[in-house]
Amino acid sequence: MYDNNNLPNVKLLIGSLHWLRRVRNSCAHNERVYCIHQTQVRNNSASGRILDPYYTQLPASYSRCTEKNIFDLLVYFKYYLPKEEFTPMITELKNMLVELQNTLQPNAF
Repeated sequence: MYDNNNLPNVKLLIGSLHWLRRVRNSCAHNERVYCIHQTQVRNNSASGRILDPYYTQLPASYSRCTEKNIFDLLVYFKYYLPKEEFTPMITELKNMLVELQNTLQPNAF
C-alpha cells in the first residue's frame, strides 16, 4: 500500500488493520458482516478506501461511495495474501455465490 509518492502509506495500513479487526470481531460475536460499514473520517483520506485499480472496472455508483464495506475486505486480502492463496479463495467465493444465486429466488439475490 503506497501513496502517490510511491512511499509506504502507514495510515492506510493502520486503517485497513482496524477494518479487518472490526470484521473479525463481528464474526466472533456472530453478527452480520454483509451490512457493516465504516464512514470515512473527514479530512482523513487514509480512513477511507484503498484506491485499487480494480475500482475503475466497477459501476460509478460503487466507486463514488467512500464507506468501507465487506467488499473492501476482499481488496485488503489482495494486498495481504500471497497470490497462490488469494486466487483460489476468490474462485471459491465466486463458486459459492453462483451456487447461492441458483438456490435463491432471482429477486432475493
